[in-house]
Amino acid sequence: MIAGWHEQSDADVPAHDEWLGPPELARLAEFRFVKRRAEWRLGRWTAKCAVAGYLGLPATRETLRGFQIRPAPSGAPAVFSAGGPVAVRISLSHRSGIAVCAVAPAWPPGGMLGCDIERVEPHSDLFLADYFTLAEQSLVLGAPQGERNRLLALLWSAKESLLKALHLGLRVDTRSVEVSLTPPAEARAGGWHPLRVHHAQSGSLDGWWRESAGFVRTLVTAPLALFPAAILMDG
Repeated sequence: MIAGWHEQSDADVPAHDEWLGPPELARLAEFRFVKRRAEWRLGRWTAKCAVAGYLGLPATRETLRGFQIRPAPSGAPAVFSAGGPVAVRISLSHRSGIAVCAVAPAWPPGGMLGCDIERVEPHSDLFLADYFTLAEQSLVLGAPQGERNRLLALLWSAKESLLKALHLGLRVDTRSVEVSLTPPAEARAGGWHPLRVHHAQSGSLDGWWRESAGFVRTLVTAPLALFPAAILMDG
């Protein structure tokens, strides 16, 4: 599987809404709070640009307006156009003014994709005890003090990615998910490192993680992606 990865920030989103279709404009008008409105626009902009770039299309207003990002029955985002569903699957995440979108082919049926971004920041001991398995707690507590915040962000992000790929979200106990990391020396192109995430009922998925600028990004796929390839915007 070839998985694409695209990031955008608040500063990348146009001030105008001419890249949104009529249903999206109606949805945007429903938001009462500025922060939620900005997050929604950032997510939609990032997803549309990612899909256009993945398909080799120019990111013009007309092209982007032609894509509609709607929730599937599972709640996961899905891409539509005037011709119906677009033959890609996507996963979205945003945090602190940055959004990421992973894109992969819709084939084969039953394939899975999940991505997440998390800021590296301090967390309490209670957070570690409440949301992580004993093995993960041991991994964090055994790491040098300066590495623990990064490690916590990585483990949490990988859990989120797997639960998105399984279309479960945070409705399940995050301790039913356990993350295994590969030594950093095995980094691939773009600084991506391999990881594996196991869910108690659904089995294991392989994926990737990368850290830069104080954020950790993770991606899990089935079948496994070689590594996330940056999606370049045209136009």
